[in-house]
Amino acid sequence: MRNILKSCVFMFVLTLASFFEPAHAGVNIVEVTGRAALSDQYTSDELRRMALEDALYLAALQGEARVDGFSFIDEMTNLTEQVLVRPGDTILDYSLLEENQTEHHFEVKIRAVTGHIDDTCSSSMKSRLNIYRPQINMARNAPAWAAGLAQKMVSILVEAIDTSENLEPVNQMYMDYDPVKAQRVGSAMDYNTIMTSSAVAAGDFAVAPRVEIRQRRENLGYVAKSKQLDIIVHIDVYDHIGALVTRKSFPVTHRAGFEFYLDTVNILTAPSRDNLLDQFSSDFKHFIMDFGQEFSCRPVTGKLTLDKDNRLRVDFGVAKGVSQNHLAVVAGNETPWTVLRVVEARMNSVFLETLDKRRENAVFDGKTVRFMELGQ
Repeated sequence: MRNILKSCVFMFVLTLASFFEPAHAGVNIVEVTGRAALSDQYTSDELRRMALEDALYLAALQGEARVDGFSFIDEMTNLTEQVLVRPGDTILDYSLLEENQTEHHFEVKIRAVTGHIDDTCSSSMKSRLNIYRPQINMARNAPAWAAGLAQKMVSILVEAIDTSENLEPVNQMYMDYDPVKAQRVGSAMDYNTIMTSSAVAAGDFAVAPRVEIRQRRENLGYVAKSKQLDIIVHIDVYDHIGALVTRKSFPVTHRAGFEFYLDTVNILTAPSRDNLLDQFSSDFKHFIMDFGQEFSCRPVTGKLTLDKDNRLRVDFGVAKGVSQNHLAVVAGNETPWTVLRVVEARMNSVFLETLDKRRENAVFDGKTVRFMELGQ
Protein backbone atom coordinates (compact mmCIF):
# COMPACT_ATOMS: atom_id res chain seq x y z
CA MET A 1 0.00 0.00 0.00
CA ARG A 2 2.80 2.41 0.91
CA ASN A 3 4.56 1.69 -2.40
CA ILE A 4 1.38 2.57 -4.29
CA LEU A 5 1.08 5.83 -2.38
CA LYS A 6 4.70 6.68 -3.12
CA SER A 7 4.15 5.98 -6.82
CA CYS A 8 1.13 8.29 -6.81
CA VAL A 9 3.15 10.99 -5.10
CA PHE A 10 5.88 10.59 -7.69
CA MET A 11 3.43 10.91 -10.59
CA PHE A 12 2.08 14.10 -9.03
CA VAL A 13 5.59 15.53 -8.60
CA LEU A 14 6.50 14.50 -12.15
CA THR A 15 3.42 16.27 -13.50
CA LEU A 16 4.32 19.47 -11.69
CA ALA A 17 7.92 19.21 -12.88
CA SER A 18 6.76 19.25 -16.49
CA PHE A 19 5.33 22.73 -15.91
CA PHE A 20 7.85 24.24 -13.53
CA GLU A 21 11.64 24.10 -13.75
CA PRO A 22 13.58 24.28 -10.49
CA ALA A 23 14.84 27.75 -9.68
CA HIS A 24 18.33 26.62 -8.72
CA ALA A 25 20.13 23.32 -8.57
CA GLY A 26 22.19 22.39 -5.54
CA VAL A 27 20.94 22.56 -1.96
CA ASN A 28 17.39 23.18 -0.74
CA ILE A 29 15.49 23.43 2.52
CA VAL A 30 12.16 21.61 2.52
CA GLU A 31 9.47 20.94 5.11
CA VAL A 32 7.45 17.76 4.68
CA THR A 33 5.14 15.57 6.72
CA GLY A 34 5.47 11.80 6.76
CA ARG A 35 2.61 9.51 7.73
CA ALA A 36 2.17 5.96 8.91
CA ALA A 37 -1.24 4.31 9.08
CA LEU A 38 -2.26 3.34 12.62
CA SER A 39 -2.28 -0.39 13.22
CA ASP A 40 -2.46 -2.61 16.29
CA GLN A 41 0.46 -4.70 15.02
CA TYR A 42 2.91 -1.77 15.41
CA THR A 43 4.07 -0.01 18.56
CA SER A 44 4.07 3.78 18.78
CA ASP A 45 7.86 3.80 18.40
CA GLU A 46 7.62 1.69 15.23
CA LEU A 47 4.94 3.99 13.84
CA ARG A 48 7.14 7.01 14.60
CA ARG A 49 10.07 5.46 12.70
CA MET A 50 7.84 4.56 9.75
CA ALA A 51 6.46 8.10 9.58
CA LEU A 52 9.99 9.52 9.79
CA GLU A 53 11.13 7.23 6.98
CA ASP A 54 8.20 8.40 4.86
CA ALA A 55 9.05 12.05 5.57
CA LEU A 56 12.70 11.57 4.63
CA TYR A 57 11.66 9.82 1.42
CA LEU A 58 9.32 12.66 0.46
CA ALA A 59 11.97 15.27 1.29
CA ALA A 60 14.54 13.59 -0.94
CA LEU A 61 11.96 13.19 -3.69
CA GLN A 62 11.23 16.93 -3.82
CA GLY A 63 14.57 17.68 -5.46
CA GLU A 64 14.70 15.04 -8.15
CA ALA A 65 13.73 11.43 -8.69
CA ARG A 66 15.23 8.48 -10.53
CA VAL A 67 12.85 6.05 -12.19
CA ASP A 68 13.90 2.46 -12.89
CA GLY A 69 11.57 0.03 -14.58
CA PHE A 70 11.47 -3.62 -15.53
CA SER A 71 8.93 -6.10 -16.82
CA PHE A 72 8.36 -9.81 -16.33
CA ILE A 73 6.00 -12.51 -17.63
CA ASP A 74 4.23 -14.78 -15.19
CA GLU A 75 3.15 -18.39 -15.71
CA MET A 76 -0.01 -17.21 -17.49
CA THR A 77 2.13 -15.18 -19.96
CA ASN A 78 0.81 -11.95 -18.48
CA LEU A 79 3.19 -9.05 -19.00
CA THR A 80 3.64 -6.96 -15.86
CA GLU A 81 5.44 -3.63 -15.67
CA GLN A 82 7.18 -2.63 -12.46
CA VAL A 83 8.30 0.94 -11.76
CA LEU A 84 10.78 1.79 -9.01
CA VAL A 85 10.81 5.40 -7.88
CA ARG A 86 14.00 6.42 -6.06
CA PRO A 87 14.92 9.87 -4.83
CA GLY A 88 17.86 11.45 -6.63
CA ASP A 89 18.70 13.93 -3.88
CA THR A 90 20.62 13.26 -0.69
CA ILE A 91 19.42 14.20 2.78
CA LEU A 92 22.27 16.33 4.13
CA ASP A 93 20.64 17.06 7.49
CA TYR A 94 17.20 17.28 9.06
CA SER A 95 15.40 18.29 12.24
CA LEU A 96 12.13 17.13 13.76
CA LEU A 97 9.56 19.90 13.91
CA GLU A 98 6.54 18.13 15.41
CA GLU A 99 4.84 14.80 15.95
CA ASN A 100 1.10 14.29 15.86
CA GLN A 101 -1.37 11.44 15.95
CA THR A 102 -4.63 11.80 14.05
CA GLU A 103 -7.55 9.44 13.88
CA HIS A 104 -5.93 7.29 11.20
CA HIS A 105 -2.24 8.23 11.04
CA PHE A 106 0.87 8.95 13.04
CA GLU A 107 2.49 12.07 11.53
CA VAL A 108 6.04 13.40 11.74
CA LYS A 109 6.92 16.82 10.32
CA ILE A 110 10.57 17.55 9.50
CA ARG A 111 12.71 20.31 8.02
CA ALA A 112 15.41 18.82 5.81
CA VAL A 113 18.37 20.01 3.78
CA THR A 114 18.49 18.08 0.52
CA GLY A 115 20.65 18.12 -2.56
CA HIS A 116 24.29 17.67 -3.42
CA ILE A 117 27.35 19.60 -2.31
CA ASP A 118 28.96 20.45 -5.63
CA ASP A 119 32.67 21.27 -5.69
CA THR A 120 32.41 22.83 -9.14
CA CYS A 121 32.34 26.58 -9.44
CA SER A 122 28.95 27.95 -8.44
CA SER A 123 29.87 30.58 -5.88
CA SER A 124 28.14 33.95 -6.03
CA MET A 125 30.09 35.35 -3.08
CA LYS A 126 32.78 37.93 -3.70
CA SER A 127 36.34 37.61 -2.45
CA ARG A 128 38.41 40.75 -1.91
CA LEU A 129 42.10 40.33 -2.70
CA ASN A 130 44.52 42.89 -1.22
CA ILE A 131 47.54 43.02 -3.53
CA TYR A 132 50.77 44.05 -1.83
CA ARG A 133 54.08 45.28 -3.18
CA PRO A 134 55.89 42.49 -5.04
CA GLN A 135 59.23 41.23 -3.81
CA ILE A 136 61.67 41.29 -6.73
CA ASN A 137 64.80 39.16 -6.61
CA MET A 138 67.06 39.92 -9.57
CA ALA A 139 70.28 38.06 -10.19
CA ARG A 140 73.35 40.19 -10.83
CA ASN A 141 73.68 38.94 -14.39
CA ALA A 142 70.04 39.73 -15.26
CA PRO A 143 69.54 42.74 -17.55
CA ALA A 144 68.35 45.86 -15.72
CA TRP A 145 65.42 46.36 -18.09
CA ALA A 146 63.96 43.00 -16.92
CA ALA A 147 62.84 44.69 -13.69
CA GLY A 148 60.01 46.21 -15.72
CA LEU A 149 58.70 42.68 -16.29
CA ALA A 150 57.89 42.33 -12.59
CA GLN A 151 55.72 45.46 -12.61
CA LYS A 152 54.12 44.36 -15.88
CA MET A 153 53.14 40.98 -14.44
CA VAL A 154 51.69 42.53 -11.30
CA SER A 155 49.59 44.82 -13.52
CA ILE A 156 48.33 41.75 -15.39
CA LEU A 157 47.47 40.15 -12.04
CA VAL A 158 45.40 43.17 -10.98
CA GLU A 159 43.61 43.32 -14.34
CA ALA A 160 42.74 39.61 -14.23
CA ILE A 161 41.29 39.91 -10.72
CA ASP A 162 39.40 43.07 -11.67
CA THR A 163 37.71 41.35 -14.63
CA SER A 164 36.69 38.32 -12.56
CA GLU A 165 33.03 38.36 -11.54
CA ASN A 166 33.64 37.10 -7.99
CA LEU A 167 36.99 38.77 -7.23
CA GLU A 168 37.74 42.36 -6.27
CA PRO A 169 41.31 43.75 -6.16
CA VAL A 170 42.46 46.24 -3.51
CA ASN A 171 45.67 48.11 -4.28
CA GLN A 172 48.05 47.83 -1.31
CA MET A 173 51.26 48.07 -3.33
CA TYR A 174 52.55 50.96 -1.24
CA MET A 175 53.53 48.47 1.48
CA ASP A 176 55.03 45.01 1.94
CA TYR A 177 53.02 42.11 3.31
CA ASP A 178 54.22 40.44 6.50
CA PRO A 179 52.16 37.40 7.58
CA VAL A 180 53.75 37.47 11.06
CA LYS A 181 52.50 41.02 11.65
CA ALA A 182 49.11 40.04 10.24
CA GLN A 183 48.87 37.33 12.90
CA ARG A 184 49.62 39.88 15.61
CA VAL A 185 46.78 42.09 14.41
CA GLY A 186 44.37 39.26 15.17
CA SER A 187 45.19 39.55 18.89
CA ALA A 188 46.03 43.28 19.12
CA MET A 189 43.52 45.31 17.14
CA ASP A 190 44.76 48.71 18.29
CA TYR A 191 44.81 51.64 15.87
CA ASN A 192 48.60 51.87 15.56
CA THR A 193 48.96 48.15 14.81
CA ILE A 194 46.30 48.25 12.11
CA MET A 195 47.69 51.35 10.40
CA THR A 196 51.30 50.14 10.36
CA SER A 197 50.78 46.47 9.50
CA SER A 198 49.48 44.46 6.60
CA ALA A 199 46.02 43.89 8.06
CA VAL A 200 43.08 42.66 6.01
CA ALA A 201 39.47 42.33 7.07
CA ALA A 202 37.93 39.00 8.01
CA GLY A 203 36.95 37.12 4.88
CA ASP A 204 39.46 39.05 2.75
CA PHE A 205 42.76 37.75 1.40
CA ALA A 206 46.27 39.13 1.01
CA VAL A 207 48.20 38.51 -2.20
CA ALA A 208 51.99 38.74 -1.88
CA PRO A 209 53.68 38.34 -5.29
CA ARG A 210 57.33 37.33 -5.52
CA VAL A 211 59.30 37.55 -8.76
CA GLU A 212 62.65 35.88 -9.42
CA ILE A 213 64.64 37.00 -12.48
CA ARG A 214 67.90 35.48 -13.59
CA GLN A 215 69.86 35.00 -16.79
CA ARG A 216 71.88 31.95 -17.73
CA ARG A 217 74.03 30.94 -20.68
CA GLU A 218 73.95 27.72 -22.64
CA ASN A 219 76.88 26.68 -24.79
CA LEU A 220 76.13 26.22 -28.47
CA GLY A 221 79.48 24.72 -29.29
CA TYR A 222 82.69 26.73 -29.59
CA VAL A 223 81.17 29.51 -31.65
CA ALA A 224 78.42 30.99 -29.52
CA LYS A 225 76.35 30.88 -26.34
CA SER A 226 72.61 31.28 -25.94
CA LYS A 227 71.34 33.71 -23.30
CA GLN A 228 68.19 32.45 -21.52
CA LEU A 229 66.09 34.76 -19.36
CA ASP A 230 64.33 32.82 -16.58
CA ILE A 231 61.44 34.37 -14.67
CA ILE A 232 59.51 32.69 -11.86
CA VAL A 233 56.41 34.41 -10.48
CA HIS A 234 55.12 33.15 -7.12
CA ILE A 235 51.59 34.08 -6.05
CA ASP A 236 51.20 33.60 -2.28
CA VAL A 237 47.70 34.12 -0.88
CA TYR A 238 47.05 34.51 2.87
CA ASP A 239 43.85 34.82 4.86
CA HIS A 240 43.12 37.67 7.28
CA ILE A 241 45.07 36.04 10.12
CA GLY A 242 48.22 35.48 8.06
CA ALA A 243 47.74 31.77 7.33
CA LEU A 244 48.85 30.62 3.87
CA VAL A 245 45.80 29.69 1.79
CA THR A 246 47.41 28.78 -1.52
CA ARG A 247 50.68 29.20 -3.38
CA LYS A 248 51.06 29.10 -7.15
CA SER A 249 54.27 29.39 -9.15
CA PHE A 250 54.70 30.27 -12.80
CA PRO A 251 58.13 29.59 -14.35
CA VAL A 252 58.80 30.77 -17.90
CA THR A 253 61.92 31.00 -20.04
CA HIS A 254 62.63 32.87 -23.27
CA ARG A 255 65.79 33.32 -25.27
CA ALA A 256 67.25 36.78 -24.70
CA GLY A 257 69.85 36.60 -27.46
CA PHE A 258 73.18 35.04 -28.38
CA GLU A 259 76.79 35.70 -27.58
CA PHE A 260 79.14 35.46 -30.53
CA TYR A 261 82.71 36.58 -30.72
CA LEU A 262 81.59 39.47 -32.90
CA ASP A 263 79.62 42.26 -31.19
CA THR A 264 77.91 43.18 -34.44
CA VAL A 265 76.39 39.70 -34.68
CA ASN A 266 75.30 39.90 -31.03
CA ILE A 267 73.42 43.13 -31.68
CA LEU A 268 71.77 41.88 -34.87
CA THR A 269 70.57 38.61 -33.31
CA ALA A 270 69.26 40.12 -30.07
CA PRO A 271 65.43 40.11 -29.85
CA SER A 272 63.77 43.42 -29.12
CA ARG A 273 62.83 44.11 -25.53
CA ASP A 274 59.26 44.87 -26.56
CA ASN A 275 58.93 41.42 -28.14
CA LEU A 276 60.29 39.76 -25.02
CA LEU A 277 57.88 41.74 -22.84
CA ASP A 278 54.99 40.69 -25.08
CA GLN A 279 56.03 37.03 -24.95
CA PHE A 280 56.36 36.95 -21.17
CA SER A 281 53.11 38.90 -20.75
CA SER A 282 51.17 36.59 -23.07
CA ASP A 283 52.34 33.47 -21.23
CA PHE A 284 51.61 35.00 -17.83
CA LYS A 285 48.09 36.10 -18.82
CA HIS A 286 47.02 32.49 -19.43
CA PHE A 287 48.42 31.42 -16.07
CA ILE A 288 46.86 34.25 -14.10
CA MET A 289 43.45 33.84 -15.77
CA ASP A 290 43.45 30.18 -14.71
CA PHE A 291 44.52 31.22 -11.21
CA GLY A 292 41.72 33.80 -10.99
CA GLN A 293 39.12 31.31 -12.16
CA GLU A 294 40.33 28.68 -9.70
CA PHE A 295 40.45 31.08 -6.76
CA SER A 296 37.03 32.58 -7.48
CA CYS A 297 35.63 29.05 -7.26
CA ARG A 298 37.08 28.39 -3.82
CA PRO A 299 34.45 27.56 -1.19
CA VAL A 300 33.73 30.47 1.14
CA THR A 301 34.77 29.56 4.68
CA GLY A 302 34.73 31.37 8.00
CA LYS A 303 35.45 30.81 11.66
CA LEU A 304 32.52 30.41 14.04
CA THR A 305 32.65 32.46 17.23
CA LEU A 306 30.28 32.09 20.17
CA ASP A 307 29.22 35.55 21.36
CA LYS A 308 28.01 36.60 24.82
CA ASP A 309 24.40 35.83 23.86
CA ASN A 310 25.32 32.22 22.99
CA ARG A 311 24.93 32.90 19.26
CA LEU A 312 27.27 31.62 16.56
CA ARG A 313 28.80 34.44 14.51
CA VAL A 314 31.05 34.72 11.46
CA ASP A 315 32.80 38.06 10.93
CA PHE A 316 31.72 38.78 7.37
CA GLY A 317 28.31 39.25 5.92
CA VAL A 318 26.27 40.98 3.25
CA ALA A 319 29.37 42.73 1.91
CA LYS A 320 30.68 39.27 0.95
CA GLY A 321 27.43 38.15 -0.64
CA VAL A 322 26.20 36.13 2.35
CA SER A 323 22.53 36.68 3.06
CA GLN A 324 19.78 35.37 5.29
CA ASN A 325 18.91 31.69 4.75
CA HIS A 326 22.31 30.89 3.27
CA LEU A 327 23.38 27.43 4.33
CA ALA A 328 26.72 26.43 5.79
CA VAL A 329 28.21 23.12 6.81
CA VAL A 330 30.64 22.12 9.56
CA ALA A 331 32.53 18.87 9.12
CA GLY A 332 35.69 17.62 10.74
CA ASN A 333 37.36 14.78 12.57
CA GLU A 334 36.13 15.99 15.96
CA THR A 335 32.86 17.57 14.82
CA PRO A 336 29.83 15.70 13.45
CA TRP A 337 28.50 16.71 10.05
CA THR A 338 26.20 19.63 10.79
CA VAL A 339 24.24 22.03 8.60
CA LEU A 340 23.69 25.60 9.81
CA ARG A 341 21.51 28.38 8.45
CA VAL A 342 22.07 32.14 8.46
CA VAL A 343 19.27 33.61 10.58
CA GLU A 344 20.55 37.20 10.62
CA ALA A 345 22.80 38.92 8.09
CA ARG A 346 24.52 42.24 8.73
CA MET A 347 26.95 44.15 6.55
CA ASN A 348 30.07 42.63 8.14
CA SER A 349 28.77 39.73 10.19
CA VAL A 350 26.22 36.92 10.09
CA PHE A 351 24.61 34.85 12.80
CA LEU A 352 23.91 31.17 12.28
CA GLU A 353 21.98 28.45 14.01
CA THR A 354 22.07 24.70 13.65
CA LEU A 355 19.26 23.05 11.79
CA ASP A 356 18.86 20.63 14.68
CA LYS A 357 18.15 22.82 17.71
CA ARG A 358 19.14 20.01 20.09
CA ARG A 359 22.83 20.56 19.31
CA GLU A 360 24.73 22.87 21.66
CA ASN A 361 26.23 25.99 20.07
CA ALA A 362 29.30 25.79 22.29
CA VAL A 363 30.40 22.65 20.45
CA PHE A 364 30.97 24.69 17.29
CA ASP A 365 32.88 27.60 18.83
CA GLY A 366 36.12 28.05 16.86
CA LYS A 367 35.13 25.60 14.11
CA THR A 368 35.49 26.38 10.42
CA VAL A 369 32.23 26.60 8.51
CA ARG A 370 31.83 26.31 4.74
CA PHE A 371 29.06 28.28 3.06
CA MET A 372 26.97 26.62 0.38
CA GLU A 373 24.67 27.88 -2.33
CA LEU A 374 21.03 27.98 -1.25
CA GLY A 375 18.87 26.64 -4.03
CA GLN A 376 15.57 28.34 -3.41
